[in-house]
Amino acid sequence: MRDDETAARSLGVKTRRIKGTIFVLSAAGCGMAGAVGVLGTLYVSPIAAFDINWTVNAIFICVIGGLGAIHGPVLGVLLFVLLREGLVDYPGWSQIALGTIAVAVMLTAPQGLSGLLDRLLPRARTAVRDP
Repeated sequence: MRDDETAARSLGVKTRRIKGTIFVLSAAGCGMAGAVGVLGTLYVSPIAAFDINWTVNAIFICVIGGLGAIHGPVLGVLLFVLLREGLVDYPGWSQIALGTIAVAVMLTAPQGLSGLLDRLLPRARTAVRDP
């Protein structure tokens, strides 16, 4: 269904039902993740639940790590946590370091760290060869 919804529909796949089910499951997962995040603060307020830093951090993690593969955001999270924890004694400098790294990665590796690693460490590809 991902590649050609019309073809899937012509084969009898109920695309509307599948889309609805996937939407509900992903919304439930996002809701559970949000609930866990709010529980960590022990109180609910608009500033805590809808802080702009949540959005900025998520965008930073995805842009730096790279999209299109699962290891991209994982690399972004690792770098983000290492920087945040490493510069915890210098609160202003952590934001400056994150911004500087974001600009440097966007200029030098537009696909993020995962694209850079894919270029530097090519994986062994299994190709079907004709006899």
